[in-house]
Amino acid sequence: MIKRHIVLFSDLIIFAIILLGFMILQLNDARYYRQLAESQVANQIELSAINIDAQITEVTSEERVVSQMMANDAFLKQWTEDEPYNAASAASGGHNAIIDSLYGYLKGYQIKFNYDTVFFVSARTGNYYYQDGFNKTISKDDDFDSWYYNFLALNKEYDIQVDRDETRGYTVSMFVNCVVKNDAGEILGVVGVANHLDNIQNNIQHLGRINDTQIYIVNVANAHNSFTGSTEYFKSENEVADIFDIAPSIVSSESNTTATSKDGNTCVIVIHNDDLNWNVVVGKNMASLVDIFIERANRNSQYLLLILVIFMAGSSILLMRLNDKVNVFQNTDELTGLYNNRLFKNLYYKNIRKFVYYGESSLFMLDIDDFKQYNDSKGHLFGNVVLKLVAEQLKGRISDKGIVARWGGDEFIGFCKIPAIELQRILDECNESLQRQKDDMSVSLSIGICGISKPIALEEAIKLADKALYTSKEKGKKQSTINE
Repeated sequence: MIKRHIVLFSDLIIFAIILLGFMILQLNDARYYRQLAESQVANQIELSAINIDAQITEVTSEERVVSQMMANDAFLKQWTEDEPYNAASAASGGHNAIIDSLYGYLKGYQIKFNYDTVFFVSARTGNYYYQDGFNKTISKDDDFDSWYYNFLALNKEYDIQVDRDETRGYTVSMFVNCVVKNDAGEILGVVGVANHLDNIQNNIQHLGRINDTQIYIVNVANAHNSFTGSTEYFKSENEVADIFDIAPSIVSSESNTTATSKDGNTCVIVIHNDDLNWNVVVGKNMASLVDIFIERANRNSQYLLLILVIFMAGSSILLMRLNDKVNVFQNTDELTGLYNNRLFKNLYYKNIRKFVYYGESSLFMLDIDDFKQYNDSKGHLFGNVVLKLVAEQLKGRISDKGIVARWGGDEFIGFCKIPAIELQRILDECNESLQRQKDDMSVSLSIGICGISKPIALEEAIKLADKALYTSKEKGKKQSTINE
């Protein structure tokens, strides 16, 4: 977290440095000013490159998350236990319930996320399955299958490859591959998804247009495959080096690098993306930009003080807002969308300091009755659905009256600016609503509530609410208790 006085102090320092620098620059000769202007333009290009890298990462994040989710899915791991006995049937085009269940599983992901291909390659049989059926049995002797063996040799959880999709007429696509392992760490196969490369290339084209830059992607750490060609934006290190007139070693470096073309007119930023194992290479012609920068700086020098004052005020506000948003993002439970316990503690103490403004308040703790049975009998994915369902109910009924968070596991906590008896009524309605869920989604809660009539430490309030929670459980669960 950035302290507010630190932001203000930093802005004052920046203000003073820029003002002093401007005065010195006005006294220096044109050559020195041009060199400084070029450095400023290079910094702008670097910021654009960082932004472009972040957006490209975001574009591919869903495919990586989905592939990793499938790689850890209990269904897929269990399915491989039966698969060898049905391999011959699959390879001959036959069908049975076990094989068809895999096709249905892959098809479900393909439809849900609108992917071109969702596939699984079995390590036991070498069978390549995809959502529409059996594709082939891979072989080390087939150069087209080198992607599979090269990927396993990397000993990485996942990789991203540009390759031809033989299930879709050998169209060039982006594949996200994930290793599937059992609990003993043995490799069961590779699962993944693929989309036509046009999807991401259109995004790169858009980013290049709005940033007025040239953007290329170079594979530096993912597995290599039989596809040795290049596309509009995915190229080899030598091709990119020729385009920007720089050394190939700069393009292939696995650390962020700034370089200038041999003629001095193009600034090139190489950003190594650890998530994708790509190098994002961004280049921009500086010649015209430098001239424009110098002309504009000379013409607008009289407005510098006003601009700096506005900048200092605006950046302070922006940094604090951004800092608050980052803090919330980093401390939000990914599964339920609720705050985690760390952020809840901070918000509790912020609110309790304002106690005098809204008077009597209350704090509750609850957990899901017999939650372990959901995970044991129906799997952790079903248990996650239950947690989301409870979180949605709590957010819908409480978020406008206070704060609610996931404390840990199946425990939830909340602080509300209303009396305990009113909070009990709301939580009882929430409990009844969850119990009325149809079929096997009926859920019940055990709830403990403590009234807060004066500012108290969070630990003390939790202790009181927790005591009431155990009273609810001892009385048969499915109910709430107020700690008097």
